[in-house]
Amino acid sequence: MRPRDRRNLIDPAELQRLSLAARRLALRAGYSTGVLHALNRLRPAKHRGLLILVYHSVGANDLLHRGLRVSASHFSRQLDYATRHFEILSLERAVEMMQRGEPLPENAAALTFDDGFRDNYEAAFPLLKKHGCPATVFVATEPLTKRTSLWNYKLLFWIKNSPASRLEFSPGELPGSDRIVFSLRTKRRRRRALYAIEAALSRVAPRERERLLGGIAEKLGLALGDDPFEELPMLTWEQLREMAEGGVSIGSHTLSHPALPALSRDDARREIAESKAVLEAELKRPVKLFAYPFGGFEHFSPEIQDLLSAAGYQAACTTIEGINPPGANPLALKRVAVQDDPPAVFAFKLSRFI
Repeated sequence: MRPRDRRNLIDPAELQRLSLAARRLALRAGYSTGVLHALNRLRPAKHRGLLILVYHSVGANDLLHRGLRVSASHFSRQLDYATRHFEILSLERAVEMMQRGEPLPENAAALTFDDGFRDNYEAAFPLLKKHGCPATVFVATEPLTKRTSLWNYKLLFWIKNSPASRLEFSPGELPGSDRIVFSLRTKRRRRRALYAIEAALSRVAPRERERLLGGIAEKLGLALGDDPFEELPMLTWEQLREMAEGGVSIGSHTLSHPALPALSRDDARREIAESKAVLEAELKRPVKLFAYPFGGFEHFSPEIQDLLSAAGYQAACTTIEGINPPGANPLALKRVAVQDDPPAVFAFKLSRFI
């Protein structure tokens, strides 16, 4: 190629920028005209079912990574889109219809929130009331009864704020691992350490987990009592009661947020049954819904589902991505995690499931 020909080529970076700009324009056009949602009508009826959306935090708390938080402004616009294009049902009602074999409304959807962050009450609840939109909040009860953060968020807070530059474990000190050293010199490496340690601790009994957390805090130059409860506040009983009276269903997310199949049968039964009993005693209403902590394929089992049935739950939610067709197993409901996306991107992502 002659030198003068090279001058006529578009710079690759500029080409990528133009391509992204074109995609953004197409998304906005599809969103504003309703074309994205119209994709639903092109799908065969057998692909339709109940779409369950899952949120965690609604606000601007930068302690959480982006996958767990949606800004209040994006949530408001996402909710506006969802209520215009979907038939939003309470999860309880949708489950009862599916169990009776009744056809769901076209574009049926349900909204859920996991863990029990206080911003669900402060930011999300007013918008849900404004739109007359039902929702379900799955609550892990220890933050309510003990006024402490869930262990996995405490671990997140420690690793994010520790002055240490490395974290070392001797063989067997971290369950299921040999000697391992985590560098904490960058945000990415701290995040990698967090995910590995969280996965290991999720598989041990609560008392053992507390013991291990004490050792980790010491290694990080912190104390077991260092808690992000004020930085990342959880719901109070008063707020939960007001939400329950205002049309929000309350479900269980265990006592302490463990990976249930890794526990002994007795410990798993306690996490499942006692969390339900605590909620029912405080809220004075039945608790029929459950969400598996972490929620992947490896985080529930037929044995765990048997314990849920024995405790009186009617349905349980995973975090496995997908839609729930007629006849779906009510104790393994799929959900779609919502990101901190503007409404056009939100609509585009949902078009894959409807």
